[in-house]
Amino acid sequence: MDTDNPDPDMAIYRLKKIADSEEFGASLQENGLPSCEQLIVYIEARICERNGDYSSARKKYVQIPSVLDALDRQIALIPMLYDQACNLLDHKKYEEAAEIFKELSKEGWKDSEEKYQQAFKKEAHVWKEADCTHPKTCTIHGETVGKPLGHDWVAATFTKPKTCARCGKTEGKPVVKIGTVIQFGYYEQDNKPGNGPEPIEWIVLDYKESEKKILLLSRYCLDSKQYNDNGKSEKVTWEECSLRAWLNGEFLDAGFSEEEKAAILTTRVDNSSLQAYKAYCQDGGKNTQDRIFLLSFTEANKYLQVDYGGQKKSTRAGATAFAVSQGAKVSKDYKTKDGKAAAWWWLRSPGINLASASVVNRSGSLNSNNITFRGGGVRPAFWLNLKKTDF
Repeated sequence: MDTDNPDPDMAIYRLKKIADSEEFGASLQENGLPSCEQLIVYIEARICERNGDYSSARKKYVQIPSVLDALDRQIALIPMLYDQACNLLDHKKYEEAAEIFKELSKEGWKDSEEKYQQAFKKEAHVWKEADCTHPKTCTIHGETVGKPLGHDWVAATFTKPKTCARCGKTEGKPVVKIGTVIQFGYYEQDNKPGNGPEPIEWIVLDYKESEKKILLLSRYCLDSKQYNDNGKSEKVTWEECSLRAWLNGEFLDAGFSEEEKAAILTTRVDNSSLQAYKAYCQDGGKNTQDRIFLLSFTEANKYLQVDYGGQKKSTRAGATAFAVSQGAKVSKDYKTKDGKAAAWWWLRSPGINLASASVVNRSGSLNSNNITFRGGGVRPAFWLNLKKTDF
């Protein structure tokens, strides 16, 4: 048999026929010759070698190291396999290259282990999941799958710009919308103390961007108090009235946590004649330092368009059930923008004299009531420090 130029099909066929003869197989073993099965493996290995399939050829030679020159051929194939694997690596056939280098690394051949790691990393993807701006990407060689997720934008708030909920990217600036209703603090409102106090709703009246603060006015009358109930019924200014003391004491403590109170700014409250209605008393008393206050006529006119003789739904205010239980007078003949019966509510500016204070009556018009009158609603106001809150 010419082992250098075998007719593989015929050679293997004949050997298999011979192998079927038990007597001949026993004779080969007795004479120390290879078995027919071993010769078949050898021929198959030579065929693989001739066809350039060095990896398969070497694996077959490993099975029959004592047959003919199988051991020598097995060793001789190592540099040929190495060159073949390097060629595969150069042509980015990483999986095939990795398999060969892995086998050669067991033999300690040259830098096979290093090249195996190189080929393996190229073949085995390490994926980084898609994010807002990048598709799913292999961190080893940059292959991508699919598309970027895109930004999941959350609208700008008072304290934060437009922000992506996924990656945190921001655009623009915080946005404060005048007229927005927010919740801050808690106060009894539904007149059901058993279920606890309810969140207070506030209307944003003004925003000072440079100081990062907003002016808030309660959406509804939260309680009902006299402007002054300390026994004085004449010549009482905002500085001296019991309502101011109540707002900055009992109400402040009842309505807000310590953390919330820390965000309520102390305001220099202007009580000059500039804050009073021109046809009423101009003596508003001394300016005060307050955390909670009532709007003056000028402020109510500026922010709500309150004026004498005006009857607007936008200037009317409803009262909570609790405020009504405390005496707030409401009228179903006058409805607010949201359909509630309107109450009359106090301003801090003087009325026609110092025994009276300005009010917004149930029709929405400016008026003047005696400071001891009962039935007036209380709409607290204050400046909120946005740097200490998160809306």
